[in-house]
Amino acid sequence: MKSRILASESDLFLVGRSTDSHQSSVTLHVVMAVGLAFVGLVLGVATGDVSQFFLLISVFGVASFAVVTQPQRRVHHEAEEIRRQLEMATAVFLDLINVLLAGGAGIETSVVAASNAGDGAGFSIIRMAVMRAQSARLSYWDSLAEIGRIADVPTLMEVAHTVQLAGQHGARIRMSLASKAEALRKRNLAQVEYDEEQRTEKIGLPLVVMFLGFLVLVGYPAFSQTMTSF
Repeated sequence: MKSRILASESDLFLVGRSTDSHQSSVTLHVVMAVGLAFVGLVLGVATGDVSQFFLLISVFGVASFAVVTQPQRRVHHEAEEIRRQLEMATAVFLDLINVLLAGGAGIETSVVAASNAGDGAGFSIIRMAVMRAQSARLSYWDSLAEIGRIADVPTLMEVAHTVQLAGQHGARIRMSLASKAEALRKRNLAQVEYDEEQRTEKIGLPLVVMFLGFLVLVGYPAFSQTMTSF
């Protein structure tokens, strides 16, 4: 069973970090967390007050937990962002293959050309899968499926499965790729809209807190003056 403070292999693969370097980072943060906990314990004992002791222990305990889990949270956040980019890049990749196939190019030529047409983290992973297939003499779709499994990106595995069912030649594969690309575009659009709604909600909460703080700042003097007049 993997420790909760260690990032998954798929997350580390996506952000391009080795297990050893991540473990070193985790170890450093664990040492920092232990130091924070020790400082909290010393300060708590020094106060001589039971309530302050437990308050300080709680505060420094939460801080220690935040420090020790920080490497995992950072890696996971970066990996999730790359996964979203890969989802969008896959839809564009399939569209480009379709265009090239419609223009008379072969499937292998289309796959290679489409993988080299874009940039960003998503296309970099797709190009890596294509290059891996060329060097190992594997099917491009098998290589994409394998990368999808390693990176925990089901979309790539779905695409490979769809192509394998459709075969490797003719209009049938173009129809399959077009259908899959359209489905991915709709799913990506829905995800983008959901993310925007979440960001809007996160922005709204600080504004409400600021507004309440402003009301307290403005209203407290009047309230205090009214109370003292009685």
